[in-house]
Amino acid sequence: MDKRIAGDTIAAAIAYFILVFAVGFLLGALRTLVVVPRLDNPHGKTVGVLIELPLILAVSWFICRWLTSRFEVSPDVAPRLLMGAFALALLLLAEFLLATAVFGRTVAAQIHQYQYAPEMLGLAGQILFSLFPLLQSRR
Repeated sequence: MDKRIAGDTIAAAIAYFILVFAVGFLLGALRTLVVVPRLDNPHGKTVGVLIELPLILAVSWFICRWLTSRFEVSPDVAPRLLMGAFALALLLLAEFLLATAVFGRTVAAQIHQYQYAPEMLGLAGQILFSLFPLLQSRR
């Protein structure tokens, strides 16, 4: 892959991560502070994630489309996979840093959380987020 293409792809991945993370942070705060407490349901966290997930995925789809166009990311498979994988790595790193710095969890405790439905759904959404650049390359 050409260095300029790789550079544009990495820049697009960083922008993709930053924008989606910011929106996800806001939606997550709303879910945690407003939606879940209002749900009179023992599965409130899971329901909250199920409400949030389509919204963040829709936002991610449009942000991805805009950024791949703006940064002129090649429609070839390698640059699109690189963009998605790098953005996912940054997203997971940010999630682990938040879990340790803000919530006081260890890395092992954060990994342990993935056995629960809300975290599994979140991870599935993050994987989908990482595939959007590739899925959009053939449109």
